[in-house]
Amino acid sequence: INASILFENLPKDPAKGGILAYEVRFEQGGYKDASRLLDANFRWVLVAALQMRALSDGRAVWAPSLPDALPVVYWLAVVVLTALVAVMCAFVIRPWEGLGASGKLDERSRLAPSRVMRTA
Repeated sequence: INASILFENLPKDPAKGGILAYEVRFEQGGYKDASRLLDANFRWVLVAALQMRALSDGRAVWAPSLPDALPVVYWLAVVVLTALVAVMCAFVIRPWEGLGASGKLDERSRLAPSRVMRTA
């Protein structure tokens, strides 16, 4: 089975991203106490596991940098959007409008209590 060969010594194809070439041979099932994975309807489980193994072996050679960059991009977007919302709220409320030189609200301010004229 060549089980004594080290993983580093196995030939890798650089044109395929350094993924090892795997081959699957299925034995004839249907005998007593045979695994259901040998049935034609369940062979996809073994092939999917083999494909995941090949992908994880390929990542050992080269790992993409996008998973490392995504959290940084995410938090930068959160900070920028939070600052944008804060600026938008400040311009909607405009707390500086109507403050006099003394720092108190004057009569023209939108925030000052309005006077309702009553007619008798």
